[in-house]
Amino acid sequence: MKISILKLCPGRYYPVILERKDKIKNNKLRIWFGGLRYGEEVYSIIITLLEYISNPAAWDIKVLGTDISTRVLTRAKAGVYNVENLQSMPKRFS
Repeated sequence: MKISILKLCPGRYYPVILERKDKIKNNKLRIWFGGLRYGEEVYSIIITLLEYISNPAAWDIKVLGTDISTRVLTRAKAGVYNVENLQSMPKRFS
């Protein structure tokens, strides 16, 4: 079963997490994404998260993507992806 991180996280988890962080006056946010498929996942998390934060500069955000494949990690660092992988991207990001 394929689950899109863009469909799963934003409306369901980000508001809850950010509200809790705001209540305790904690602007640190750490996200770990293990088992990358292509590397786009980390960028997707950051892009969607930034839609929910009104003042990103006030936050200390770190997102870590890990995988046992050095090929996947190299591809993720480069930030270059196949056009086919970008076709399912929501229109608001293109």
